[in-house]
Amino acid sequence: MTPGEAIQSLQIKTKSYFAKDPATRTRADRKQLLADLGVEHPGHFLSSVWSPNWEDAVDRMLDPRSSALRPLPPSDFHFKWAVGAINLLPLQTRLNILQLKLKPTGLEAAIKRLLEKGGYVADDFEIEDVEVLRFVHSEFSITVRTGGKKQVRVEVSHYLPAAEELFHKFSDAFALPVTTIELGESSGNGKYVLELEEPGRVELPEASHDSLAASAKKIAAQAGKHDAVGDVLGTIMRDHHYLLDTDGELISFHHYQLFLDLDDDHFGFFRPVFTFLGETIGNEQKWFTEYCESYLTEFDAIKSRAADVLSILDENRELVDRYLGDTGEFSQIRNDVERRLQLDPKQRIKIVAELFGEHDPSTGVEG
Repeated sequence: MTPGEAIQSLQIKTKSYFAKDPATRTRADRKQLLADLGVEHPGHFLSSVWSPNWEDAVDRMLDPRSSALRPLPPSDFHFKWAVGAINLLPLQTRLNILQLKLKPTGLEAAIKRLLEKGGYVADDFEIEDVEVLRFVHSEFSITVRTGGKKQVRVEVSHYLPAAEELFHKFSDAFALPVTTIELGESSGNGKYVLELEEPGRVELPEASHDSLAASAKKIAAQAGKHDAVGDVLGTIMRDHHYLLDTDGELISFHHYQLFLDLDDDHFGFFRPVFTFLGETIGNEQKWFTEYCESYLTEFDAIKSRAADVLSILDENRELVDRYLGDTGEFSQIRNDVERRLQLDPKQRIKIVAELFGEHDPSTGVEG
């Protein structure tokens, strides 16, 4: 049997199983489907997570119409055991489960669009691995071999896709370096986000001393730009949400919190980039000065384009409402953004200096 014929056979068996009323599906039916998918001991698998919701959760995970792969939510006490149970399945079994979902959920088309956005050969890509993740904001990752034979990872998230989509509207308009994303939608789980994890990019705290030293000036300046945009949008997703590319580009990722009220004690980081650079390679005052100059310049540039900021909000009102749900009103969000556009960036820098180090932003020397 060819791989294509094997998948077609699995599609027929899975469709037959899910055609049954959930109330009439038996444990024997479920064990047989798991065995067909390649689970070596399906009875043991169904007993491996001591949750009364486990078998129903397994059905949701196996459903080809669902883009989800994580059986239980992070809030469930048995969550980590459920994740482990899936990841301990044979690779081919995990690939079979994902393969059944690719077309019905739009995942295949979304992966192709994502690869094209990233500049990769998208035709004839192959999926080599899939892993369920334990993060609240990231559900699973897929290892993809592109048509050009390059290996990349794709992270799939169902967590607040409207926030990520909305942030990218602003990052595109203000040329803010961010990861490449693509949106998809399935009938079983609604919208989801694909994020491209490209080779050579590392989380900033994991970057080598030499790469930090070589790119410190650029890193500090780009952090100032990221923070200026973040302060206007009311986002606190900073600190550990930076990647460093091989060319020294500082790239932000996971933009899930927007429109927060940022007061004088609320900055969205515990350790600013300039402090991190100082602790890692020394000369913190230099990086603080670079950061300040960039932040002030970028904030003023955003202020000069206030009409563009508000226009993006107005054009994406439906998206803002979807992100807010029942937690806020668009008019209030718009008013808050207008107010933050009038912030005094010099005062903001002064408070940062007082909170995070002995700096004098007016002179550029340590106080």
